[in-house]
Amino acid sequence: MRNRPTSGLRGSPFDLALILVLGVYVAGLVFVGLTPFSFSPPNRVEAQKRPPSLQFDTTGIATSRAAIRASDTFPDRTLSIHLRIEPDDEPRTGLGTILSIAGNDRLSPLIVAQWKTWLVVRVRDSERANLGYWELDAAGFHKGETHFVTITSGPKEGTTIYVDGVATGDTRRHSIIGPDEPFEGRLLLGCLSDGSAGWRGKLSGLAIANVVLGPEEIAAQHEAVRESDFAALGSAREWVALFDFTDPSSGTEEQLYSIVNLVTNSPLGEIEVPSSFAPLPPAAFGIPRLQDMKADWFLKDLLRNIAGFMPLGFIMCLILMRNRNAHGYLITI
Repeated sequence: MRNRPTSGLRGSPFDLALILVLGVYVAGLVFVGLTPFSFSPPNRVEAQKRPPSLQFDTTGIATSRAAIRASDTFPDRTLSIHLRIEPDDEPRTGLGTILSIAGNDRLSPLIVAQWKTWLVVRVRDSERANLGYWELDAAGFHKGETHFVTITSGPKEGTTIYVDGVATGDTRRHSIIGPDEPFEGRLLLGCLSDGSAGWRGKLSGLAIANVVLGPEEIAAQHEAVRESDFAALGSAREWVALFDFTDPSSGTEEQLYSIVNLVTNSPLGEIEVPSSFAPLPPAAFGIPRLQDMKADWFLKDLLRNIAGFMPLGFIMCLILMRNRNAHGYLITI
């Protein structure tokens, strides 16, 4: 029995092919992870004068300066949102997110989005095992048409969508602010917190109140806004935020625009439009809640990771196993 030194990796064509495959696979993972290779892309949001609005173009984002907490801002779990929107597109390959709440969890507590010609309201609900959310929608949102949308919700009344002052969809079973789901975070316009699901269109008004609005109130507010602007809604105590986009300030290197909140001492503060497209940092290394593991997005994330990294580990193990003695000694008899 004797020891024979070895040197270098095994040089068979198969081993060289494995190394080549490994290099290509790692390059592919890096490409997918870093695409589009622009770490500070321009934020595609423009201020329009006629009508006064913010125009989003898929890779556009705007955020409130501060975060909201349901326990402080919506103590009765009642909420109403007014939006005046004009879609520039009818997205068919996924949601185009108009408004959302950027919380700490993987799934936003609230998403208001467009899919084709439908307005979609999606609310986090981890008790719904397959999806992790419940959904309500309204039809008729065509490219180039401006609509005054009201979403009003409360634990007793449920949730209703009004379009131009008329109720078009409702559910009595669900309210937007649930008793168990966290509802807190910064207000986010134009896309989700990770930069995905961007929307293309114009937002010319936004108001948020901490009360449930009735049909007569909504019809009257629609008329007031139609004849004037969002400032016509007034500054009653129930308003949490009121933006009419008539006079955005601009001029700094960090911010394209800043939209003043007409409600003084609002917990949301101003809406800020950064100069670069900078999605909020996702909780990439957070441990998912047990309820989240039942949702379809968790399964999709799990399968993506398996599909991405199991072949990488297999190839690396195969190379190491075939060359485990390449820099040591082979024992021969």
